[in-house]
Amino acid sequence: MSRPLPPSQLWWAPEIPIQSAAGLRYVEAGRGRPLLLLHTMRTQLDYFHKVFPRYATRFRVLAPDLPGHGWSNIEPGDYSPEFFCSRLSALLTTLQLEDVVIAGESIGAVLALLLATRQPERVAGVVAVNPYDYGDARSGIRRSSLLANFYFGAFEVPWLGPLVARAQARPAFLKIFEGGVRHRGAWSPRLVDAMLEVGRREGQAAAMLALFRGWRGWMAARAEYAHLKVPALLAHGDHDWSRPSEREEDAAAIPGASRVQLAETGHFASVDSPEGVAEVVEAFALNREPAR
Repeated sequence: MSRPLPPSQLWWAPEIPIQSAAGLRYVEAGRGRPLLLLHTMRTQLDYFHKVFPRYATRFRVLAPDLPGHGWSNIEPGDYSPEFFCSRLSALLTTLQLEDVVIAGESIGAVLALLLATRQPERVAGVVAVNPYDYGDARSGIRRSSLLANFYFGAFEVPWLGPLVARAQARPAFLKIFEGGVRHRGAWSPRLVDAMLEVGRREGQAAAMLALFRGWRGWMAARAEYAHLKVPALLAHGDHDWSRPSEREEDAAAIPGASRVQLAETGHFASVDSPEGVAEVVEAFALNREPAR
């Protein structure tokens, strides 16, 4: 089977150039305060296709593919929060981003909080949407459906995990991700096609396997939130996989965090309720005074 090649342009915004820096593919558009978008697990920068053009009318908006995701470099590593933070820190430095608001979802929300904790001189504020930092091995996407519980549970079995990670039957793939949204048709067929194409890359399955097997690192990340010194907004979809008690624990862990609930929204908020998410992110970013 031939290996896929990276697309030369975005299917949802062909006028926006695709760039790379620090080993990460990214896109950038607009002017104003920098707004960095960090996507969820097993998606890619195209995940933001419904909100990116809107943000570009008010901000200098950037969205990278996380390491091992999309068309960013796939390299050996444990794909832990530390691994991701080191690569994203290099991106911030390379692009000389300062006074940046980071809006992340799922593991992207965890990374946004960690980056802000570690680099407050660059980060002005954080919007953390449905952070993936709770529960145990049977949490998160394994709560999506029985199929998702079986699929990701198989990752824990040494001989079975690699086989399952490489499986890409479209109906099953879509079924799992539909378990994280409230609205029928939230997942664009073009986005699903792009995600499946990325799944054919050499080493991509191994990277995802490492990511999911390292779930303890994402749970442990919450311990760092107490050191956060910049404004933060914690947003949860009312149908996110996290439980009310887990959301309360997150809020308690983030000093002075504001909170908002996104109505009729699941885990994958920017595809499920793009208007609601965009309103929350814009209100937060526009009300923040530049960092001094």
